[in-house]
Formats: sequence, structure tokens, C-alpha cells
Amino acid sequence: MSRTTQPEQTDSFRRLRTSIAALTRWVALSDAERSEATKPARQAFNLKLIQKIDPDGKMSDAELARRVRQARTLHFKKLALKRWGKVKGSR
Repeated sequence: MSRTTQPEQTDSFRRLRTSIAALTRWVALSDAERSEATKPARQAFNLKLIQKIDPDGKMSDAELARRVRQARTLHFKKLALKRWGKVKGSR
């Protein structure tokens, strides 16, 4: 017995619907409101990087800040590379 998957039940459809909802929210917000809305996530990400880079808390603030910036850049470049591979592979 074969089941037909309704469009609203597919992962692609759910991702599209979620993306539309997020964009609808963000388009209505000012830059300051968007920044405030994402502040907890940025803080959590920075804390995760700090704990990974300096788990014992022995680094100077300046050195830690430098390494956190580098780690953040590394993280986003890896994401871009991963996405690039997916996009390139789908052509």
C-alpha cells in the first residue's frame, strides 16, 4: 500500500514555511530590535567558544577576545564552505 505524501508534510515544505515565518518577523523589526532579539543566541555562542578556548579561565581578556573572534570567523567560514558544497553539488 502506497501513501501519498501531502506537500505540507515534506521537509522541504516545512523549511519553506518556517523560512517565510522568520522573514515575516524580521522584515517588521528595526535593526535595533533584530539585534536585541538575537542577543541571547550571540551571548550563548560566545560563551560556548570561550569555554572551548579557555576552559580554565587563565587567558588574558585581550588574548581571549582575539581567539574568540578567530573562532567565530572560523565557524562561519566552515558553514559557508559546507553550504557552498551543497549548492555546487546540486547544479
